[in-house]
Amino acid sequence: MYLSTLIFILPYLTNQELYGDVRVQWTFGTLALLLCYSNWCLSLRRITSLSLYITMYIEVLQTFVRVILIFAVLLLGYALVFYVLLKEEDTFSSVWVSMAKIFVMLLGEVDYTDILSDNVVNSAKVPGTSNLYVPLPVLSYILFILFVLSVSIVLMNLLVGLAVGDIDSIQKTATLLNLIDQALLVDSIRKRYPTWMLRLTYKEHLEFKLNQNTTVKRYGSLK
Repeated sequence: MYLSTLIFILPYLTNQELYGDVRVQWTFGTLALLLCYSNWCLSLRRITSLSLYITMYIEVLQTFVRVILIFAVLLLGYALVFYVLLKEEDTFSSVWVSMAKIFVMLLGEVDYTDILSDNVVNSAKVPGTSNLYVPLPVLSYILFILFVLSVSIVLMNLLVGLAVGDIDSIQKTATLLNLIDQALLVDSIRKRYPTWMLRLTYKEHLEFKLNQNTTVKRYGSLK
């Protein structure tokens, strides 16, 4: 975050074009903005009333990343398959565009009519050429249905089930997690204090004397 911010503001501090392309500067500036607000959101974990929700979000996000990494090979396979079969479509015109479209389809936005149905029924061709948008309609239909069943339904329901399980376990240990976060915060603050100040306030042990200076005893002494 700090490095991205520094890269973004350096041209303004020096009044010079340092990177040759202004898009480089604004790329890091946009990244710094996102990281800044993400860090601000995560810092809300220190607030007791909000820590549960932030913790749930982090745990669900970690679970999602682990599952997606496991099934990344499957998603890449579908992206390559649809790129080969439907590369005349704008949404599958390259491997990277196809991969992005697969992630969108993962959420349920399959665009069945625009991608397959209309082009197959109308035998639509690429303007100015004799190439069909869907040259292998039967195979495309089979793989499209297979993708919907195996990814849009099965994988998404798996993610939802894991997320619900994570939330249930977090709610059971929310108090403990909150205390751990507060202890880590206190420890990080303590490490930032100067050494001489820590030496002045350091005590090898503390003595707690029960039933002394309590409200009840003070009230009794007044009588």
